[in-house]
Amino acid sequence: MVPLRLTGGAFAVWAQLPVDHRASLAAVKSALFAAFALDSFAAYDAFVTRRLQPGESADVYLADLRRLAELFGGVPDRTLSCAFVNGLPDAARQVIRAGSRAEALDLPSVVARARAVLSDDRVATVAAATAAPPRGGGGSRGGTQDAEAVMAARVPRRPRSRRCWACGRLGHVAAGCPQGNGTGSARQEYDEELETWLRNGWLQPYNEAEDGPPRGLDGARMLGLHVRRVAGELRWSRDSAVPDPPDRVTRRSVFAWCGKLVAHLPVCGWLRPAAAWVKRRANAVTRGWDDVTTDALLQSQISHVHSRLLAADPARGQWCWTGDQAIVWIDASSIAAGVVIETPCGGVMEDA
Repeated sequence: MVPLRLTGGAFAVWAQLPVDHRASLAAVKSALFAAFALDSFAAYDAFVTRRLQPGESADVYLADLRRLAELFGGVPDRTLSCAFVNGLPDAARQVIRAGSRAEALDLPSVVARARAVLSDDRVATVAAATAAPPRGGGGSRGGTQDAEAVMAARVPRRPRSRRCWACGRLGHVAAGCPQGNGTGSARQEYDEELETWLRNGWLQPYNEAEDGPPRGLDGARMLGLHVRRVAGELRWSRDSAVPDPPDRVTRRSVFAWCGKLVAHLPVCGWLRPAAAWVKRRANAVTRGWDDVTTDALLQSQISHVHSRLLAADPARGQWCWTGDQAIVWIDASSIAAGVVIETPCGGVMEDA
């Protein structure tokens, strides 16, 4: 049955095989591969010069890159991802490379993003073609292309599901609401509701001069903070024990651990840039969010932050601040960017 599937030069190669090899699929495949496949040098040259062809899908383009790479010994997925992006059209390549943390994307994520970008480009091209005036004298080929473009442009787009909080309708947001930007009407409704609560006695205005200082805050717990009275003033601290480092170290588990340490706290001091320092190392030694790493430096960083945190947790501060002035400090380094808001007397109100 094998020769019935072969034509032209392939049949000639089969015919030159020894008789006992002609019935062997492996022997025929090896002979055809030797006769027609690219050698490793030509395959590498084709690999580095391969570009996405007009009308070619991202998946077909990637499959051909894989085939060429296998011919000269194969390449890691990271190298394949770089070659894939490099062969895309300029506009698509710039969009993907400009995306958030594009260098950290794995190969399937890069291909998925390329599909979306190329799909948008095709829709925009079709829309531009249908908006342009007819060219030429209306030959059959031009008419067929115009008809195909019109049919493609008529394919319905997925409806937008964003809801405007000002009017409650779908398809736009409050900033572009046809009934106004929504700010005035929302504020008016809020003021009217507040007046109703005050008029019915459901909400009482608070006057510290008459009612005294707030009560019930000593020992209160809210938003992950524990408020206590220390030396006559209310101060807050972390309301939970310091979480243990992850047993299974991946980028996802490291980021989750760092989030538990700093995400909900207004003041973290040295801990905030330290968390950024740990996350930067986790990014450097992993390719995907769930790749397990045993990197010794990352383990050392995590251990150092955890032990120092157990000894002296910087997440603490004064509960209530007074005054109408503040000083904003900003700084940046290769590890992180930082902002600190403090009072004129040096009390830290918030850092980020």
